Amino acid sequence: MRDIQAEGLYNGAAATPAMPSNRQLIFAITIGNGLEFFDLTVYSFFAVLLGKLFFPAVSAQW
Repeated sequence: MRDIQAEGLYNGAAATPAMPSNRQLIFAITIGNGLEFFDLTVYSFFAVLLGKLFFPAVSAQW
């Protein structure tokens, strides 16, 4: 087994990711909200459509 500390590949510090800028955060939040609104719109459209197709207002008498 290799000893990565002895080879100098490990310096003991945990890697920390860089923080995104405020502009990137706002862009990501806007895209996320837009996708959620799109999802709600598509769901609402298909819920009404499928409701009318599978559950008609007038049903046959048994």
